[in-house]
Amino acid sequence: MKNKAFSLVELSIVILIIGVLVAAVGQGLDLLQDAKISAARTLTSGSKVSSVKGLVFWLETTSEGSFVEGEANDQTIISQWNDINPQSTIKFNAKAGQRTDASQITYNLASGSNSSNTSGPKYVAKGINDLPTLNFSNNNGSGAKFQYLTLDHQSASMIPSREDLTVFFVVRFISGWGSIIDRQCHSSGVPSPCSLSSRFNFYCGSSFNSVGGNCSANLFDDNSGASSLSSFNLTKNIPYLITFARDYGKSVSVRINGKLQQTLADSSVGAGNYVFKIGRETSYPDENQTFDMSEIIVFSGNVSQNNVTSIESYLMKKYNLKP
Repeated sequence: MKNKAFSLVELSIVILIIGVLVAAVGQGLDLLQDAKISAARTLTSGSKVSSVKGLVFWLETTSEGSFVEGEANDQTIISQWNDINPQSTIKFNAKAGQRTDASQITYNLASGSNSSNTSGPKYVAKGINDLPTLNFSNNNGSGAKFQYLTLDHQSASMIPSREDLTVFFVVRFISGWGSIIDRQCHSSGVPSPCSLSSRFNFYCGSSFNSVGGNCSANLFDDNSGASSLSSFNLTKNIPYLITFARDYGKSVSVRINGKLQQTLADSSVGAGNYVFKIGRETSYPDENQTFDMSEIIVFSGNVSQNNVTSIESYLMKKYNLKP
């Protein structure tokens, strides 16, 4: 008995059916992703963040207005991450780094940087918990890249040097070493390094290896010392919620995924009336950190422990983080 070959018509029908099935699966995945983003937006709008007094800025990746129109596309370099703070009509948007105009707060001082290798981070459509995230990558070697964001300089006046400060951020450290958050100085209209001045930063050090490593949160003031919380470990490629809280004159603490990691007496140093810079230290050229960030929320003034717990619960649910 001879095997009967498929006719051209039969093959065409099979190919058509396969195409329809593939399209249906793709559409189903798109609908699933849309549902996840919609759920994240519901969590965001219903969170405690909006009503807690002292909110300075709130950057997150799922809201419709989080980015410039047309930039919320996978693998696109973004020019701005928009502040969604509902408490103020003044928005402290985070703008992409550049190396073309020394009068700009986003000007990159690091040696080796130029207008072609300095930019904002990359938008990743399915990042932490399959939600949008921003990928920051820095390298001063071959194929140098300087990717960071700097908040509008007006935000500096909203965070007094000697005041309570609470910072929440969701981050996934991938490789290298360097600052995730720093404060950038802005003197006489021109950016300047903060390395010899007072500032707050969150840093993962050169001991960070293929598994993970030590990170630290620091309040520096070269005139009167520092408050430093250090040697808490983050595992590579694992997302975390980091909460830094300063009760001025009393204590500073770091919590990871809602659990207290370290606390110490506050040395009452000034944290500097400078703007936040996300992605690298102000001017140090050799940082080579790569990390993802999906959300950062900053409060000035006292935030009660109940409100801290509520905001942490919101972020852990949104990004599927475990205590």
